[in-house]
Amino acid sequence: MIGRIFTRGWIASILILFALGAPHIAIAQEISPEQMELGRKYVHQVGFENLYSLALAKQADDAFTSLVAQTPSKETEIRDAIIRAMAAFRDKSADLTDQYARLYATVFSTEELKAITDFYDTPAGRKLAAGTGQLAEEMRAIGAVFGNNLSKDFFTKVRAELKAVGLDM
Repeated sequence: MIGRIFTRGWIASILILFALGAPHIAIAQEISPEQMELGRKYVHQVGFENLYSLALAKQADDAFTSLVAQTPSKETEIRDAIIRAMAAFRDKSADLTDQYARLYATVFSTEELKAITDFYDTPAGRKLAAGTGQLAEEMRAIGAVFGNNLSKDFFTKVRAELKAVGLDM
């Protein structure tokens, strides 16, 4: 529980720091068509548009697993229903892409988006975009190990501090 609170607090702190560092962001800011197009280009360049397909596949897998566990004899009907449902949701990826594009168009100026998308058009930018998923996965694994070690070390230190004031816990 406390770990989740601290994690949420840490994430909130990062978001607040980001917001303070970007005072030009306005809630109801008008976004030019050029900014939206550059935002979409960036989303495409870094592969964010693929996140919808991954999320949809996860939902399908979770639904299949849950429903087959409830009614194993209806696996074929469940599979067919999930395929039909996926077809109905497949075209919604543009909605997510537009939301991501709008976020970037709100945070970055047209000039900044142009510089960012120009970078991602270079060999180094394409390499970074291609490796981002794997790097994020490895960073998540490193973070998990680091977090577990920090948790153990921190708890040990707290116990030592308590023991130093006569509380043996």
